[in-house]
Amino acid sequence: MKEIRIYHSLWRMLLMMTGCVTFVYVAILMCGDDRIPRMICGVLTVLFFGFGFFVISYMLIMERLMGSPYISVTDQQVIVRGVRPFVVHFCDVEAFQLIKMNSQTFISIHFKPNVELAKIEEGNFFLRLLRRFNNKLTGAQEHISTTGLGMKPQELLNILNERLRNSAR
Repeated sequence: MKEIRIYHSLWRMLLMMTGCVTFVYVAILMCGDDRIPRMICGVLTVLFFGFGFFVISYMLIMERLMGSPYISVTDQQVIVRGVRPFVVHFCDVEAFQLIKMNSQTFISIHFKPNVELAKIEEGNFFLRLLRRFNNKLTGAQEHISTTGLGMKPQELLNILNERLRNSAR
């Protein structure tokens, strides 16, 4: 089968960038106020949404102009290029499952028991702690965020489960 490339929705990214610019503009107006709390709030808002604007711009450039998708699904693996990029080999996975936490939808990755133990032991103290926390909270160590993608979460889950079944043969 051919590789499937999944990007973030262009319109959602542009909408988020517009929102960041709007908040930065309002925050700059707040910085001109004589009251200290408003000025501090304005500076913090400029820093937060200004940083958000540059992160979203970087993601947009990397995905659209450089041709580096957020998720690549091949016959043997899934490559996720998020904040912390990782690769998931289908031979290490038992199942994929759709979960909702608050208003966000994730695809949880349930590894085989031997791989799960190896993943918990690798990495530094904080990564091990995070994996254990994720496992207790959702039943899986790793998740793929589906927020803002150009594909519906159920469609992505169906693709991943189909590739998982095909790789098991």
